[in-house]
Amino acid sequence: MRRDIEENMMMLLGVINSKYGGFVRHRCQGLLRNLNALIKLLEELLVHQNNFIELYPTMSSTFCEKQLPLEYKEFQKIVSTTMRQMKVLINPVKGLAAEATMSLLTGNNKQFESIHKKLGAFLEKKRLQFQRFYFMEDL
Repeated sequence: MRRDIEENMMMLLGVINSKYGGFVRHRCQGLLRNLNALIKLLEELLVHQNNFIELYPTMSSTFCEKQLPLEYKEFQKIVSTTMRQMKVLINPVKGLAAEATMSLLTGNNKQFESIHKKLGAFLEKKRLQFQRFYFMEDL
């Protein structure tokens, strides 16, 4: 998908730089900005999905709900806000280029990193208490 978007961007750059593209240059520049925003958003969404897939099995368990209640609630809040935002995105080009979605994904990724660090600290503490967990790896 990214390759297709980049090919379209190169075609738009060709039209913008052409001496015959004067009457559509402004519209092509707008499309180019939207495609750039779309690529950035898709990259951020990919990071978000990877973080979610990595943390979901652990953070949705009742064990985490009892042992890490703050992180559990934070994770559930991230999931609910993300699901609500994704339902709003009906028109992909207009919706995905929105700054609100980008800032939401960026904020969620920072929260995912925070949860991941706290989970790692929790596992390290358990490894020190129980030697048999020493060989258990982090997420």
